[in-house]
Amino acid sequence: SPFKLWFFRTDGEKLKRDEALYRISSAITSEIMRLLKEEGFRPSNIAIIVRRHNEAEFMKSILSNYRIPAVLESNQSVFDTKEAEEMEIILKAVSEPHELNLVRAALCTEMIGFSADELEALTGEEYKWDEIISMFNQLQELWIKRGFMGMFRQLMKLFHIRQRLLSFKDGKRRLTNLLHIVEILQKRASEGLYNKKLLMKWFSQQRDEYNRPSQRDEYQLRIESDEDAVEIVTIHKSKGLEYPVVFAPFTWDSSKIKHYNEPVTFHDREGRLVMAFSEEEVKSNKEIIEKERLAENTRLLYVALTRAKQLCYLILGYFNHSETSAPSYILHSNKTYEDFLKHPHI
Repeated sequence: SPFKLWFFRTDGEKLKRDEALYRISSAITSEIMRLLKEEGFRPSNIAIIVRRHNEAEFMKSILSNYRIPAVLESNQSVFDTKEAEEMEIILKAVSEPHELNLVRAALCTEMIGFSADELEALTGEEYKWDEIISMFNQLQELWIKRGFMGMFRQLMKLFHIRQRLLSFKDGKRRLTNLLHIVEILQKRASEGLYNKKLLMKWFSQQRDEYNRPSQRDEYQLRIESDEDAVEIVTIHKSKGLEYPVVFAPFTWDSSKIKHYNEPVTFHDREGRLVMAFSEEEVKSNKEIIEKERLAENTRLLYVALTRAKQLCYLILGYFNHSETSAPSYILHSNKTYEDFLKHPHI
């Protein structure tokens, strides 16, 4: 496929990550607009392949500013979203409506949408506050009598949550996440977690990314729309897929260790997966850790670049820490991993 190498020039100063993210995303958006207008491509012909979910979200927001439809596919768990966080806050208030602090926290979520001023006004008007508490009591009773879904339908109706979420720029994404979470909770409730305390405990466990059970495919973020849209997808999720046009904008991660006081997982010389906990352990294994990182970064770059059928864009530049990135290594491929890491290049 035709291959385009974009190099972002600067005035000799390295671009910081946030600035690079903005400039690259804006440039890609302009090029996508040109491809759609002049080259006859449709949005669904185009994929932007990223490494991290925050890169995908930022890219999507820039495209949205120019009214280019885009959908996001990633391995991120729906339990890691803001909607899951807010749903847990609201369910705690429904479980214990007598706890006024829990109710206040629920009202302040973006799903329900009370402002600080509105909340303060409530405290001065006792009858209105009583109405709110009555609503949460009613929701608790519904949960006990009609189950989780019966309660949730009334929650949506009382606080106009669907309309409120759709009023945000990323409203479809927010509503998709919420309905996905509710579907999972309803399934768990129907499988035996009838008691609201047990369901809440299970939900809290899933929300804890460090202690949750292994990720299940059904918990991964869903595409929020099936319209003709640019697809923003993580490298891992893109394996086995192909697209007419691919942009690989954020492949310039450093292979160097930045913080020696943080634990690092790697394979030792015998091929065993081990973890270095202390600064001394990390430093003593520096060479093997950085070599493994560069190999993994190079492998991921290969996956990203081989998704394109017609046109592929690789974006490079004088970015912070990019001298030991996979693209830099590929451009100096006459070197071994070890030599490259000792004498890196942009």
